Amino acid sequence: MTTPHEDEELTNWAEAYLRVHPSEVAVLDHLAKKCVTVSRRKGFGDTDVWRDTDPEIFKIVEDLKRVHDRVEALRDYPSDEAGPVRYMLLIATECYETIEAIMEHWALADGGDPSLPSDLVPAASFSLARNPNKPEGPGPEAVDILIRWFDYCGRFNVPAGSLMATKHAYNMGRPRLHGRESV
Repeated sequence: MTTPHEDEELTNWAEAYLRVHPSEVAVLDHLAKKCVTVSRRKGFGDTDVWRDTDPEIFKIVEDLKRVHDRVEALRDYPSDEAGPVRYMLLIATECYETIEAIMEHWALADGGDPSLPSDLVPAASFSLARNPNKPEGPGPEAVDILIRWFDYCGRFNVPAGSLMATKHAYNMGRPRLHGRESV
């Protein structure tokens, strides 16, 4: 748990980082656009659907919630006992929290009309009910997945950049839907 002073220091660090390293921010934004372009070319998400309606999806979300709750209980263990599997499970909790944020936005979107545009899932929203300085919503929750992944890579000496480039190049050469009939 951080103190208000430590929170302010972290906020100031993040703002300064963005001013000093805008090219790194631009690289991540470019990479996201490149990934979605390749994904669409390969048949994954040819169209954007703003609301999942398959009941099977929601059963899986319930399963993921149970995993989330069990992994959250692991946070009581000292972090120096955490191995790579535990870190991957922490990424799974961030995935669940992103799904939860998406579903909260659906609930706020007047019945969750699936024809709503992309602003239904904003990059960030700020809630005065909690910490007014904390970015909240699906975008910031999804960024937590990346933060955990980069932490994993740094901790376990995974060369994130070169592996990303290698895997991306490999995927570009794969057949539509990676050889499957459907997603």
